[in-house]
Amino acid sequence: MASDDEDLSAGAMFQEPDDYFQPEKPSTQVEYTLLSGITLNLRLVGHNPLWGHLLWTAAIFLSEYLEQNAATLIQGKDVLELGAGAGLPSLVAAILGAQNVVVTDYPDEDLIQNLSLNIANCPYIRTPPNITAKGYLWGAPPSLLLPTPLSSSKSPPSLPTYDTLILADLLFNHTEHAKLLRTVQQTLRHDADSKAIVFFTPHRPHLYHKDMAFFDLVRQGGLRVEKIIERIVEKPIFENDVGVSTCS
Repeated sequence: MASDDEDLSAGAMFQEPDDYFQPEKPSTQVEYTLLSGITLNLRLVGHNPLWGHLLWTAAIFLSEYLEQNAATLIQGKDVLELGAGAGLPSLVAAILGAQNVVVTDYPDEDLIQNLSLNIANCPYIRTPPNITAKGYLWGAPPSLLLPTPLSSSKSPPSLPTYDTLILADLLFNHTEHAKLLRTVQQTLRHDADSKAIVFFTPHRPHLYHKDMAFFDLVRQGGLRVEKIIERIVEKPIFENDVGVSTCS
């Protein structure tokens, strides 16, 4: 008679328990109300290692800022958002009268499909749409970011540039600062009125100096940096955020 050990096949020896793999988390819905009273329903991916499953506070504050300054930053402008997540600021820009909006995030199928769904499901986007979603890696050739429709863009199709760049809560990714700056340099239109709007939250206070190092890099790259606003929140950004503790 064979022993119990001899009866075990290689497959059985390494078979995971039935509950080993966690089920995929479903998508969620969040609401955002513009200062004008329009309410947007945004779909968030169920979970994503790039944090696309959350609506970040910086995106909310930046959207408010765009609405308050739409005449100079948005109306009639070509707009590009990097690392957009659910795409709230870009949707707001499209609603406020941007000429073209290109909303981008890491070329992950779920992220880009979710951005496209948020565009398609927004009843306040004009027809034909003035906003399109694309996958894009920071530092990649800007020719991948051709605006839609091409015929209405101010720039030649070979080198798309934009009047307003939107960067919301991207600076925590310290290793990518150089690539992020390269994209800003390549896509920001060479015009006195063109601006890259950067809103961020110091999620890890002990690394705040590394967040701020991005602006030093920007200055070294020949661009001017101007602080425009600072807001202090009275509660954690996320309800389950335990914060950062330090010990001596």
